[in-house]
Amino acid sequence: MVDSFLEDLQGMAAMGICYSLNAPLRRAQILMQSGMQPQLRSIATLKSIVAGQGFLSLWRGNTPYLLRNVLWDTDVEYPVYDKAGLWRFGGFVLTFLCTYPLESISVRMAADLAQPSGSRRFKGIWDCYQQVEKAIGLRGVYTGFFPRLQFYMTSQIIHKALYEEARGYVPRIQGLDSPLSYGILMFLGSQFGALVSCLCTYPLYTISTRMITSSMSSPGEYQNSFESYRTILNRDGLRGLYRGLPMFLPASIIYGTLLFC
Repeated sequence: MVDSFLEDLQGMAAMGICYSLNAPLRRAQILMQSGMQPQLRSIATLKSIVAGQGFLSLWRGNTPYLLRNVLWDTDVEYPVYDKAGLWRFGGFVLTFLCTYPLESISVRMAADLAQPSGSRRFKGIWDCYQQVEKAIGLRGVYTGFFPRLQFYMTSQIIHKALYEEARGYVPRIQGLDSPLSYGILMFLGSQFGALVSCLCTYPLYTISTRMITSSMSSPGEYQNSFESYRTILNRDGLRGLYRGLPMFLPASIIYGTLLFC
């Protein structure tokens, strides 16, 4: 029992380190997705954050995101059409429903740029929740819920489906006798699945982020997924749906590596 606890603790610590290392990229991604840095590219966005708000501001919004990931460690099981998969899917949706407010708050804090006076709109997790609840109501912390759920659910299913196909196909390759060659091909298959799932579902992630960040500053502008999709497409074109993608790819690679391991 003690060994199991220590293993879980080590896993949580490793997860925290991975997410914390990726936090600066995630914040830049959110700012680009929200349209707050429309004229800047990926590296320029990171530089502007450090220049305008300081180095530590790169990790703004990371604490609620870490809490959310500690509480939500459930994946979609593939396939989902058997009994075990359906139970796993139900657990996925339930835990996502319970932890989504932390993700929503994390996005709002990451998109909170310093005012000319140097002050910020949100002073912390609880202050962010109180302001959102006062301005919009409890539904405010669930803004963007459905496209976010569709993103996580669909991307994991696509990724795991492709990975399972690779696991069935790679052993049939003639002349593949070396365990090292097999491992390399499976690793590449996992990364390919992560890339394909990311490209297919990333617009849902952008739509959800835009709905969250605009719900207080521009209420009514992004009311639902379809309206958000149409607005982004009209203003920024197809490119707007993939804004911030280079910053998201490292996280996708990490997930692909974890699935392979």
